[in-house]
Amino acid sequence: MIHRAVGVVLISLLGLTSCTEPEKPSQTAPASAATPSSTAPASSPADTTEYLNWAAARINGRLPLQSQLQAAWRELGSPDSVVTPDLDNECTSFFSLSFQRAYTPKAALELYGDTAVVTSLDVRKGGGLQAGGLRLDRTTTLAELGRAFPRAVSRQSTEQDDVLGEVQMVSLDVAPPPTDDHWRLLFKDGRLVRIDYFMPC
Repeated sequence: MIHRAVGVVLISLLGLTSCTEPEKPSQTAPASAATPSSTAPASSPADTTEYLNWAAARINGRLPLQSQLQAAWRELGSPDSVVTPDLDNECTSFFSLSFQRAYTPKAALELYGDTAVVTSLDVRKGGGLQAGGLRLDRTTTLAELGRAFPRAVSRQSTEQDDVLGEVQMVSLDVAPPPTDDHWRLLFKDGRLVRIDYFMPC
């Protein structure tokens, strides 16, 4: 009787846990709350999944992609312009809230009050993105990226960018799949020129 009761309890617990969806990285969680596991290697050799962890990534090894406004200005320079986009013509935004878009010489950001989210980083003007032991900057070549992320680089495509013209684009997940958001790493003449955080509609 006791064994049957214990069995029923165990089956009930298993049923509850199997209905719970595994927690996936949330883009709204503060990037500064990175745990030791979020600074693990960018790709997992166990399942050959290739990704560059958004929460662990730091601009110039210091600034999280989501930060306080003043910290962003210190790292990226003061904005050249701040505009309020027409939300009717915006496909999506980081927090799905009204925001302002700011442009500095090195980056584009979405501003939500005192919070800034970097959505594009132009590495031609110096600086770069670092996650764990990996650094992406203007010296990074497609061949070097291919050693870290061979599958992603093998799926590269040629794109026409409004500012850069024809570029080679490598798409890379921002966390272990499945994710909708991803990085767009843009290369010109074989060298990295821009890193975009892409959010689909």
